[in-house]
Amino acid sequence: MIISHEHKYVFVGIPRNASKSVSQWLVKNCKGKWHGAHHQWKVPDECKGYLVFAIVRNPYERTASGKFGLHWGNEKPDPMKRVSSQKPPPSDESLSEQIRKAELTGNATMINEGTTVPEVGMNQSHFIKKAGVSLVLYYERLPECLADLPFVGDNRPDLSRFPEKGIRPAGTFFDHFTDEDEQVTWAYASEDFQTLGYKRYDASLPEGSANSLRL
Repeated sequence: MIISHEHKYVFVGIPRNASKSVSQWLVKNCKGKWHGAHHQWKVPDECKGYLVFAIVRNPYERTASGKFGLHWGNEKPDPMKRVSSQKPPPSDESLSEQIRKAELTGNATMINEGTTVPEVGMNQSHFIKKAGVSLVLYYERLPECLADLPFVGDNRPDLSRFPEKGIRPAGTFFDHFTDEDEQVTWAYASEDFQTLGYKRYDASLPEGSANSLRL
């Protein structure tokens, strides 16, 4: 989580939505300070009345990003160390089975006992609700959407992407996953589609959509 008391904002980093890149950008350019863990969603009482915002992403592509993503572990993130990541080989556990492990009913929350951010498996809508987010910026509109932040405006510094370890294979969700995977992804993220304006069977942001959405 990034907080600026000077600009009175809170940024909630939802996993797989360029949260590291945007967090670094806010710290460097917008007087942001780290608060708690990276994906923490509980906004401190002292920030009541602040603008709370987040980046959201097409649920299909967010799911695919999670499937193909590789963790740096103890390595220092470095663009020169990126490893080419092809489509994972067949395994005993399909994407749909992995999603079902997130307890598909309810808010799809996975509980990690003893961690600073115990609820990390939430779909985007539940991050938004729990944090009290009032403005979402679309991942598909980065970096232009950053100009919609009231403390940024037209003088928008460049956004440097946080180096991913794995290189995403070409193609959208529908090039890599099955109809069953789609059905489970839809069930898991149906509220995201409805709330954020994404469409079923479409891995993009609908043409003509704005850069951001007020909730």
